[in-house]
Parts: sequence; structure tokens; C-alpha cells
Amino acid sequence: MRDSVTQSLIYQISTVDDELRIFKNILRSQEDVVSQVACYVSKMLNNSDDGALVLDQGSDRSREPRLVTLLKRKSQLQHQRLVSEVESHQDTVLRLKTQAALLINVKAEGQGLAIFIFTIVTVIFLPLSFATSYLGMNTSDIRDLEQGQWLLWAIGGPLTVFVVLVAWLIARRGPRWRSARQTRKLMDIEDWKWGYQD
Repeated sequence: MRDSVTQSLIYQISTVDDELRIFKNILRSQEDVVSQVACYVSKMLNNSDDGALVLDQGSDRSREPRLVTLLKRKSQLQHQRLVSEVESHQDTVLRLKTQAALLINVKAEGQGLAIFIFTIVTVIFLPLSFATSYLGMNTSDIRDLEQGQWLLWAIGGPLTVFVVLVAWLIARRGPRWRSARQTRKLMDIEDWKWGYQD
């Protein structure tokens, strides 16, 4: 399950949530329509003189026939049950969406850690690889060299330290530099928009 969670799954869950919300709104509208139809039928039956369907002659609803009242109540109960089921499904969908998003974040965090470790290994070994490649070029006969392995470490060590420090500086200050650059671009756009061009 964890490996199969993708962004498209969250999109599909969101689509189901939207459909449930629409279905709930339709149910509410249907309930209103049924209530209006019941009132209309009640008025129509009140205009006729059928006393057998009248519930109670003394109440405010004395003119509402018993059949209409029963049908209206049954419809309301059915709509309330359906709305309750839809709300239950919406809660389930929300829980699924939250779980899927959490699993995607966990998966991305693991991938981010792997990329971070790979980057550190690359930053450390790239200068050493460059130094060995550079010093490994045969520009003279290898038997005639007086230098030993100390030359590799004399060049590769400081080069590695320099590259690691530059990478650390970029990682540490990079977000601030990016933010300052974006702010400067936004100010340039605003100046251009308002006609303050140089």
C-alpha cells in the first residue's frame, strides 16, 4: 500500500470527495423540492372538500391531509439517512486523503534523505576524482617521476576542503540569496509596471 500511494491517488480521492459534496447538495435540494411539492399538494387537497384525509380539524395544520404528512415525513427521514451516509463517506474520504498525503510525505522524506547522502558523497569525492584524473595523465614516463602519493593528497585534500566549504556556504546561504533575488525581481517588475524604468 505504501509504495503504491501517488499524487494521482490523492487527486482521485479529492474527486470522490467533490462528488460526495455535490451529491449531498443535491439531496438537500431534493428535500426542499419534496417539501414544496408536499405543500402544493396539501393546498390542492385543501381546496377539495375531502374530509376523510384531514388529520385534525382544530390544529394549525388542520388542512394538511394525513397522507401528505406521512409522505413528507417519510421523505425527510429517507433524505436525512442518505445525508448521514454521505457525511460518513466524506469523513472516510477525508481520513483516506490525510493518510495518503502522510504516506507521500514519508516517501518523499526518505527519497530526500537518499538524495542528500548521495550529494554529500559526490561533493566529497568529486574533487578527489578530479585530482586523481588530472595527476593520472601520463605526460612523462611514469618510471621517471620523483613525486609519490603525497602529491595527490597535497592537491586533492585542500581542493576537497574548498569544495565542501563552498557547498556548505551555498546550502546555508542559498535560500537567503534566492529570496533576495526573487524580491529584487519583484521590485523590478513593480518598477516596470509603474513606469519607473531606468
